[in-house]
Amino acid sequence: MPLLSPLYPKVACDDKHEVCIYTTGEAEINAAVSATALLLSDRFDFKDTYWLISGIAGINPYEGTLGSVAISRFAVQVALQQELDAREMPADWTTGYWAQNTDGPGILPDADTLYGTELFELNTNLANKVYDLVKDVELNYTAKTEYWGATFPADMPAAKNPSVIQCDTATSDVSLGSDGCATDQTQERRSPLTLATLIPAPPRFTTPARCCPSRSTTSPSSSPVARESTA
Repeated sequence: MPLLSPLYPKVACDDKHEVCIYTTGEAEINAAVSATALLLSDRFDFKDTYWLISGIAGINPYEGTLGSVAISRFAVQVALQQELDAREMPADWTTGYWAQNTDGPGILPDADTLYGTELFELNTNLANKVYDLVKDVELNYTAKTEYWGATFPADMPAAKNPSVIQCDTATSDVSLGSDGCATDQTQERRSPLTLATLIPAPPRFTTPARCCPSRSTTSPSSSPVARESTA
């Protein structure tokens, strides 16, 4: 189909054309262009549709393990940042990354400088129903999963078997990872989801959950015959 990713140019559907799936590929721009192309296509009727978006992600080892399935409540866009070479950053800075329209790391931007798209809440009722249905599913535990789990202390979540969990996702085209990042997010709870407190919304937006950093939005799938949903 025109304008889909050159690597994934096809939409696959079942015989009744009731369930379809396609892959956007990594990077937010691929997800945006592919989703727009599909929505504008005259080959599909999305008047009565559920959308299910899935992707690969990293996770804080204090919160989960390799191979787990995370059902998100919030999706947070964390890529609008400034970066300074760590070798040239001020001596009292802990990182070379800091939020756009701020003066340094650990400072939240003023609400009037936000675009309003930095935070998105999924359909919580639907997500909770899905979690209740699948939370006890036994996930595949391979030799490779066991090998990497064994590299962490036995009492850490990263050393446990994969499971279905609830958390939030931070979306960016940059993969994040370090002991310092994990420690910050877990012990001090410096989650990017604190942006929720800056965006006017009902009270349910002001209580961030756990954070699962994601590389990008990838591999969405659609069912062109169900009802519309934001999850």
